Amino acid sequence: MKRALFLLLAAIATPVQGNGWRFRLDTQALAISTPDSQSREFTTDAGLLISADYLDDLTLAAGLDRIRVQWRGADASDYQNGYFSGRWQRYPDLLPGRVTLRLDGWSMQSRTDGVTVGTGSAALAVVSFAEYAGRYGLEFGAAKSRYAGGLEVTQWSPALGFKPFSRTDWLLLRGTIARYSEPDLVQEKSTRRALQARWTHYFEPGNTLALQNLWIDLKSGERIYYIDPDAAAVANLPDLFRQGMSLGMQWRLTSHWQLLLAGGSQRVLEDGAPEHETTFAYFDIVAHW
Repeated sequence: MKRALFLLLAAIATPVQGNGWRFRLDTQALAISTPDSQSREFTTDAGLLISADYLDDLTLAAGLDRIRVQWRGADASDYQNGYFSGRWQRYPDLLPGRVTLRLDGWSMQSRTDGVTVGTGSAALAVVSFAEYAGRYGLEFGAAKSRYAGGLEVTQWSPALGFKPFSRTDWLLLRGTIARYSEPDLVQEKSTRRALQARWTHYFEPGNTLALQNLWIDLKSGERIYYIDPDAAAVANLPDLFRQGMSLGMQWRLTSHWQLLLAGGSQRVLEDGAPEHETTFAYFDIVAHW
């Protein structure tokens, strides 16, 4: 799978710069501290994502990330996720805005001591609408995922975004409902619900700190084996996430480079263990050409 993914990455980057094509490369790293966990010492995640945009109409993307969980008193486990995405934007005459159709897919594999112990797959379809004036946007996502042990998850995630205060602020509200085919594999509950609120402030170009935006994200409810439509990421560890808060900032370093730093904390319940708090730090450097 890894060889096929890198061949696809190379194919995406093949078109010559110009002729309407633009490219983006994301290099990402995530570190999660779990000092109060009874089973884990720490978790790390490193990923690479490349995307190609054609005339703001078509976007193709592919990526690979590797999650490593260091267990207390046991060997580490590795989780590898391959990611593929296609997005198509249309401008209907009958609507006052842009319609975007997006389809994401994941191939998942977990390994311990070099031996594959589980595989899975996931798909997410998203339809969104953004008003030309930029005052509001609507989105609806539907996902289906399969994991080891016969677990199947169906997820719906409607969202609303709007400018609450000024043209430089944006508020996103998202709800998530997930249904599970095997409740005994997800801590004995067949349905989970969660809410997310994210406020983003955009800075004027040329400001002293070169900041592009700053955001604060709040989460409530319960999420396990879920897909995050914003991050285009799948959570394939058997952890139940509850309240969470994060803060992020993005800088435009040059016309071709951007930097994003984020951090936060979440309440997590591991199966058979007391609830505890985790903290995380995230790094993403982006190259455009």
